[in-house]
Amino acid sequence: MNINKFNNGGSSFPPMESGTFQAVCVGVVDIGTHTEEWQGKAITRDQLILLFDFPTEMIEINGEQKPRCLSLKLTKSQDEKSNMRKHFTSWRGRWFNEEELADFHMSKLLGVPATITVAQKTGNGKTYANISSVGKAMKGMEQKASRKIYFDLMDADTYSAVEDLPDWIVKEINSSAEAIATKTVFMKGKAAQQVAQMGNEGCDEGDDCPFE
Repeated sequence: MNINKFNNGGSSFPPMESGTFQAVCVGVVDIGTHTEEWQGKAITRDQLILLFDFPTEMIEINGEQKPRCLSLKLTKSQDEKSNMRKHFTSWRGRWFNEEELADFHMSKLLGVPATITVAQKTGNGKTYANISSVGKAMKGMEQKASRKIYFDLMDADTYSAVEDLPDWIVKEINSSAEAIATKTVFMKGKAAQQVAQMGNEGCDEGDDCPFE
């Protein structure tokens, strides 16, 4: 997944508190092209999801202590006003020059520490924890990744990563224009299947992403 190619639903856990935390990128997931309604118009976006672990913020999942994990959905765009460019610029401390941009691969984000600001948001009767900004990690406080998950719809060698993704992200992948066009369904415990595309309901994004 080259830069030039370019929520958590149903969580029963309390949302992460607002504040600024040290985190690390543990997942880069290409979820493909989606068409959504925005201000009354249909907008088509090629999107990815970044997953960040917060090792200092632990939560019990199935009797095991694991770090909180938040998702950040971005449209793949090099436009100066895009959220992706805004977050990448503050995360890196500067944007890429043309040479760096031409050779940048999304997998390079895996394991990169960050300072993340989390803000709570209420909607539809629920409170969500959303990533509002991503910046450089503070010196001496860099966090280490305990896992690295990379999925690229255009690279079959990465398809096994589905096993490590929460179900709501797998549903996002299956509802992409690319998966529908190729009649591909991704399922845990099985290889990608070339079968009739099954319908998938959308998921909310926001708070923790428990990994099964």
